[in-house]
Amino acid sequence: MKTVYVDSVAVIGAGGEDNRHPRMRWLANGTQMDKGSAELRRATPHIKLVMQVTALHSDLASSDLSACRPVFAGSDCDLQVVDNICFALQKPGLPVSPTQFTNVVHNAAAGHWSLAVKSVTPSMSLSARYGSFAAGLMEAISCLEEDGKPVLLVSYQQPGPPRLDKYRPRGQPFALSMLLQAERTADTAFSLKARLTAEKQNASFGTGDLEQLHIVNPAAKALPLLTSMAAGSDADIVLPLELGGMAIEMRQCMAPFARQGASVNDYATA
Repeated sequence: MKTVYVDSVAVIGAGGEDNRHPRMRWLANGTQMDKGSAELRRATPHIKLVMQVTALHSDLASSDLSACRPVFAGSDCDLQVVDNICFALQKPGLPVSPTQFTNVVHNAAAGHWSLAVKSVTPSMSLSARYGSFAAGLMEAISCLEEDGKPVLLVSYQQPGPPRLDKYRPRGQPFALSMLLQAERTADTAFSLKARLTAEKQNASFGTGDLEQLHIVNPAAKALPLLTSMAAGSDADIVLPLELGGMAIEMRQCMAPFARQGASVNDYATA
């Protein structure tokens, strides 16, 4: 595949405590949002996670995210809603609410996001189990090669209720929003070159909590790439797919990258 360019990235989840990159925002928890929004009143935590990470990204990105071609990558649909519906089906009558039924489909988050930002661009929602982030990135790159229009890649995973952990252990919530472009600009943060490989993955974080999140949360499979971005270092990383993996060559496009106390004024295009 050809080289594509990352304009900016937003992340919600563990692992970004040392981030100083001016084109990345990384929060441990979700941001506060307008509680009066009709979309948010109907939204579950799974959907709010998507809304929060894109809201965090919106004023950092150099393009209007609502005008980008969106790709949503998540392993599971809303596990809490699945659990609620399964319990409701055991009861007499018609106890499944229309809202619950609507939110159980895999593209529910994409639909809520499109309504919230008034996007009329067709979106793609895909699932590839633990390879969901890599599959989403592959789809985003394919979209760029098709028409060159900026692509918004959102990968996310909200844990379900504890009783489903035996079947779908997901650890903590994790989500990222990444704006990809076909051409390099003055705001470009990183370049990516991807290819398919027989190798599964080649990065870990030892035995701590971050590695556990990396193992169990499909969206957190992006952590090796994201932490290298935040650290200002180039990286050659293999991301897992169900059959083989995706080898990524990531290069920094902003220099100098000062790890301590850097500001956006310290940066110039390399």
